[in-house]
Amino acid sequence: GFYMVNQVGLIDFTDYAEGIPAFICIAAMPFFYSISEGISMGVIAYVVMNLFAGKKEKITPVMYILAVLFILKYILM
Repeated sequence: GFYMVNQVGLIDFTDYAEGIPAFICIAAMPFFYSISEGISMGVIAYVVMNLFAGKKEKITPVMYILAVLFILKYILM
């Protein structure tokens, strides 16, 4: 955990399409007691925020696939 917190200082929180998904990812981990849940929330938020910001070129096809799979996971749970 110590080494992961060091990387938080490198996140560009002035760019909302980068900062909000990172914050959601960081905040969701302790609330859900699961690193994987935090990462899934962060991936979904990253794709949604970049789509709304008009930065479609930043999203790779793998991110689209992961976001859809994570959304389906939450719908079908």
